[in-house]
Amino acid sequence: MVNSLRDALVAQLKRGIELDAAVAEQSQWFTEETPRRALAEAASQLRHSISEIERLKHPTTLKANRRVAWYAGPQDTDEYWPALEHYLRDVRKRDKDVVNSIDESSTKVVSCLDFPGGASFSTRGLVVGYVQSGKTANFTAVISKAADAGFRVFLVMSGLTNSLRKQTQDRLSKELVDLRPLHWQTWTDLERDFGDYPFNIDALLNNEQRHLAVVKKNGPRLRRLLHIIKKASPQILAQCPVMIIDDECDQASVNASGSQTKLTAINRLLRDFLKALPRVAYVGYTATPYANVLIDPSYEEDLYPRDFIVALPKPPTYFGAEKLFGRDLLDADPVPLEESGLNMIRHIPPSEISELRPANRESKDDFYLSVTESLGKAIDYFLLATAAKAARGLGGEHSSMLIHTTVYARPHLNAKAIVESYVDRILGDVSAGDSARLAALRALWDEETAKLPAARLGRTKVEFDQLLPHLTKLENRPTVVVENSESDKRLDYQTPARRYIVIGGNVLARGLTIDDLVVSYFLRTAGQYDTLMQMGRWFGYRIGYEDLPRIWMTSEMAQYFKDMATVEAEIRYDIEIYEKDGLTPLEFAVRIRKIPDLEITARNKMADAVDCQVSFAGEHPQTRRFLDKNRTWLEKNWTAAKTLLDSVVELEIPARGSSRAFSEIPFHLVIRFLRDYELHPSHRQFATDRLIEYITAQNEKSPGSMALWNVALISSEDGEKSEWPLGSLGVVKTISRSRLQYGEDADIKALMSKIDVLADLPELTVPRGAGWDELKKIRNTVTRASRPLLLLYPIHSKSKAPEQSEDRIDMNADADIMGMAIVFPQPSDPVVIGYKRARIDAYIDEEPEYVEESLPGDNPNS
Repeated sequence: MVNSLRDALVAQLKRGIELDAAVAEQSQWFTEETPRRALAEAASQLRHSISEIERLKHPTTLKANRRVAWYAGPQDTDEYWPALEHYLRDVRKRDKDVVNSIDESSTKVVSCLDFPGGASFSTRGLVVGYVQSGKTANFTAVISKAADAGFRVFLVMSGLTNSLRKQTQDRLSKELVDLRPLHWQTWTDLERDFGDYPFNIDALLNNEQRHLAVVKKNGPRLRRLLHIIKKASPQILAQCPVMIIDDECDQASVNASGSQTKLTAINRLLRDFLKALPRVAYVGYTATPYANVLIDPSYEEDLYPRDFIVALPKPPTYFGAEKLFGRDLLDADPVPLEESGLNMIRHIPPSEISELRPANRESKDDFYLSVTESLGKAIDYFLLATAAKAARGLGGEHSSMLIHTTVYARPHLNAKAIVESYVDRILGDVSAGDSARLAALRALWDEETAKLPAARLGRTKVEFDQLLPHLTKLENRPTVVVENSESDKRLDYQTPARRYIVIGGNVLARGLTIDDLVVSYFLRTAGQYDTLMQMGRWFGYRIGYEDLPRIWMTSEMAQYFKDMATVEAEIRYDIEIYEKDGLTPLEFAVRIRKIPDLEITARNKMADAVDCQVSFAGEHPQTRRFLDKNRTWLEKNWTAAKTLLDSVVELEIPARGSSRAFSEIPFHLVIRFLRDYELHPSHRQFATDRLIEYITAQNEKSPGSMALWNVALISSEDGEKSEWPLGSLGVVKTISRSRLQYGEDADIKALMSKIDVLADLPELTVPRGAGWDELKKIRNTVTRASRPLLLLYPIHSKSKAPEQSEDRIDMNADADIMGMAIVFPQPSDPVVIGYKRARIDAYIDEEPEYVEESLPGDNPNS
């Protein structure tokens, strides 16, 4: 009886009746005590179930405090989500954990919406995913659950091109419409975007069906759709909760006029949709939210996610920027941070670039790509990896390679025959048993499989002799395809086991999925965070061949991706922190760290962005990369430390363990050390000039706060003796730090140990398991420790890697290394360093002027 009464109450909630009112209505039918108790129990269970949503840990969410949780997850009487869940589990055979993650994260998103039974609402939210990580799977689940909860119409804005719209339409048709065909009315299909359909909108909406339209972000298409919706009677629209899903919402949707008094076309149309619909939820989806979180929230009609921001969890099998490229430590990271970054990145030498892309627009039509040494290796490796997949029993799956060297279309077409000829030559030599060719391919395979052992990712190595029989099989011979606006043959993954080498430009840079991408050869440049991350078509899932993907790019571009992984992690960390503090999207602005030489997004989308007040205050920047083969550079840094220590030796105080500590070091000696000490070029976030600027500015803002320093020399009791003396301290005991196994320069990942925060305070007791924040708070309780602490780390040149480590190798530097870290105190008035955030200030009641923007295919026939 309790279950049936609970279902009855849920049905009333979906019609907009408050829970207490629903209970009162039901209770009038019962005169006996037993059913009354059952009704009270059903109401209690429902209240508990609703409250459960507040305790969901993942995904991380920022939600406006005024919003009341009304959705605690699927109910027994639901129709749409159970059908999708069955399809994912039993038809698509998706892993149980994957389906559970989709279930949990979509429930969280739906719970953040306004209650669809409310008289009127206009929700604005943002869901932040990862590039190629399954955002479509999440919003498909959100649509199914919202349909169960009472939303009636679903308008999906999908990309700027026909191919992307069709890709989304096909997915939603299979996973929503085809599973419950009698319950759905579709306004678009695979071949037709929204057009001039002569239907009666009132008659169409005056039923219990759910409605779906998948529309390109194209001015004429959206205007037609808006025109049809406006023809509906106000009474019908008032009874029709609508959800707008804006896929890739950072593209075209954000006002890009550079001024809030003018609106670009798509931004204006989206605002008009929200004005026209009395009960509407707008949810933007993107992996690159930089433009969206920089919208000025004081313009109430704009698309700033004022109601919620949800950061989707990263699936454990996902290959993203952090997993592939690694990232820098955040101040809140544990040490040691879990090893990250896989040895899959190969560098394209600068000397080859002129042979791979045209120098300028004028020369583009006559440019013919050369198969340089690095491109040849990339193609050779792709052929080998495709054969290895077949040897593993994955021959029924696709296998693809991407070549993306220029935006110009004509060089892609010119390159097609050149790449085809190279592939024919390689496979012809193998078929003929050419011993030199076979020896070269064997050496390449052995080299690559040694750099990233298959066992590291839970796989068994495919030996060269195992893959060789598959190398020349006809079904494994790749087809070279040009994917751009001028090509006549395009990618087609409908047929099983396609082998593609795809040559292209901008069409490969956003949205388009290249199935089973194994090798990427990437020589594009990008000046913006969002453009850069969206170009990462190699992000995604590589089930069964996790050890095989490789990426060729310039070392500069690889560093940018590593920087971007740090930015991405910091944004998600901010969302998590602000959620814990009970803040809302209107009470905080997401920080976006600035990277030298890159713009966050297009300048005209950042008109309302401001520098925010974030600094080195309370942080502990540390060196982690070193020019280990540059003896001159190593000696220079050792000398910088020697000069400093010679100047402070008479100021020694007791230190923790076998370290040495010095107190009350004058400000100017530290500045001199920082000028003498040369950081690795990759340490751009705390470059010398930025450190000195912060220290100087903070000292001026809070006189005396940086005037005196403590210095500690960290050493190990059983460490090896240093090669060079440290001035009057003589030869010292070094510490051991091994390096990650890949990369041109030594990357040790983390220099500091947590206890080093208290290196100059040996008298303090350290609680077991204390974290960074706790240790810094302990430090701040000691008056003489309120000053900054400079830490010096003499690292032995031949430091050994831990036994059994799969990630680390011996240091083998040309000389001992001097590492450096700083523990900054937390002043009450920190100075600014380089971040951007949205401007959150007074509301502006200025009526915008509408302006048109130029978009691809913005005409009625596109």
